[in-house]
Formats: sequence, C-alpha cells, structure tokens
Amino acid sequence: MHHAHDAIYTGIIPRCLDLIFAKLDDRRRRGCTVTCHVRLLEIYNEQIIDLFSADSRPLQLRENPLTSTVYVEGATEKAVDNVQDTLKLVQVGALRRTVAATACNDHSSRSHCILT
Repeated sequence: MHHAHDAIYTGIIPRCLDLIFAKLDDRRRRGCTVTCHVRLLEIYNEQIIDLFSADSRPLQLRENPLTSTVYVEGATEKAVDNVQDTLKLVQVGALRRTVAATACNDHSSRSHCILT
C-alpha cells in the first residue's frame, strides 16, 4: 500500500493506520459494512484533555461495572474513512496541544498523546 505520506522514515502512527485501513478495506471488499471512529486525548498533570474539543475542561476516567471496561467519559469521536482523514485530524489535535504548550515550555515533553 503506497500513500502520499510514505517516506524513508515513516512514523509508527501512519504505519499502524496503513495496516488498520488495509484490513478495513479488505473487509469492505468482502461485503462488510465498516465504520471507524477516532479519539485524540492528552494526559498532562494527571488530567485528560480532549484534543478534538474546543472545551479544555479535563475529562474523567470511568469504569463500566458490567464489563470492567475503562473509558474516558465525554471524549469526542470523529468518523474517518481513510489514513489521510485520520492524519489530518491528528494534525488538528496536535495544534491544540502545541497551543497549550506555549503556556509552559516543558509541557509537551511531560504530556502523553493517545490516539484510539
């Protein structure tokens, strides 16, 4: 699979997205209906921030008692159809992260970004 973002040093996120969407495309070709949604979160100072939302209030980590599944309550989900759409959303979220980093120079080195 060859995409516009391919280069000698392609990062782990584009490589993983290539694999995921190749599998999804294979399922679509076999007649399955497939949808994909992504979330982009940042963890900094023990707070979870939704990088797809203009609201910078921290979100809460919750556990579903029936399934023992841990989730972030209120995280924004964005529908995506391909690698390019997903990478564009990641870039938008990264801008929100960068803007927040200007308030504290070492912010980005101590924060963690999670794409699901």
